[in-house]
Amino acid sequence: MWLELDYYKQHHAILGKHPIFDEFNRKKRLLSMSLIDLLGRKKQLEMNIWRTKSLIKKGGSPDIQVKRKERLNGYESELANVVRLIG
Repeated sequence: MWLELDYYKQHHAILGKHPIFDEFNRKKRLLSMSLIDLLGRKKQLEMNIWRTKSLIKKGGSPDIQVKRKERLNGYESELANVVRLIG
C-alpha cells in the first residue's frame, strides 16, 4: 500500500499494483458483460469451483493446497458477483 501512496505522491497517478485493483478490474469487466455472457461465466465458474474442490480433496503438497484454496476463494467471490448482477 505504501508503494501505491509513494507513487501517487511523486507522479499524481495510480500505480495499480495493489491486489485491490485486480478486484476492481474484475468487477468492471463483469459490469460490461451481457446477460448471456454472465450466464456463461456463471456456468464456467461453477465448473471451476467443482474441479478445484475435487483437487483439494485429492490432496497434495501443502504449498499446492494453499494455491488451490486461494484460487477457490477467487472463483467463489467472482461467482457471488455474477449471481448478484444476474439477480
